[in-house]
Amino acid sequence: YLSRNGNHYKRINSTLSHVDFFLSSNVGYPWLTRGGLLMGSIMRKFKDRTDKRALIMRNGASVLKELIASSNGKYYPYRIFSAQEIKLATNNYDQKNVIAKDTSYNLYTMYKGFWQESLISVLQFHGHQCRPRAYESCITNVTYAAQMSHNHILKLIGCCLETPIPILVFEFVQYGTLWDRILGAPQPHFEPLLLKHRLKIAMDIVHALAYLHFGFPRPIVFRNFKTSCILFNEENVAKLFDF
Repeated sequence: YLSRNGNHYKRINSTLSHVDFFLSSNVGYPWLTRGGLLMGSIMRKFKDRTDKRALIMRNGASVLKELIASSNGKYYPYRIFSAQEIKLATNNYDQKNVIAKDTSYNLYTMYKGFWQESLISVLQFHGHQCRPRAYESCITNVTYAAQMSHNHILKLIGCCLETPIPILVFEFVQYGTLWDRILGAPQPHFEPLLLKHRLKIAMDIVHALAYLHFGFPRPIVFRNFKTSCILFNEENVAKLFDF
């Protein structure tokens, strides 16, 4: 700003002097530091929010695409959980709450959770989107589990799309896997599996597999059948999962 009036020059010079003093003195430095920290915090929150939206869009699109392709366009509703809800439900993925682990490829861990006064099972896949096997396994699980309604197939309640690999939420199962019961370390709350119990488990799983083969227009072949895919609820009812 230029002016022929000398008073204006004096006023401008005086203002600039005050600005120089503010920037160079101990008075101005803390304010600039706080401002920079505040701006950095805002930018980080904006980036986190943007990343979360991108994950929701990518994961939601993958699930929807596979669900439509495998179910002839039918709609199967399930609840969407936030990452914070899952974290609170599992007490920040406390190792004391571990129910089961993948014994073959270490793809996932299942945790006991508490949500809205009910117990749930939370399936967290390991790795990130750069680990295709874990991501594909997750999408396959949610795609097929969303269509299932059978007493011996683990019921899907919902999922969380805010993480690099979606987290799945199932009905609660308390007594581990068949692998745990037969080959794992003895647990005080595990009942011995007598012959009659083993025969019942075999019949229950046969019914579940028959449901997959004949309960849908296009048969579903369970290719990953193993003892770690059979879980037990509090009534020792066998539940098939991990498609």
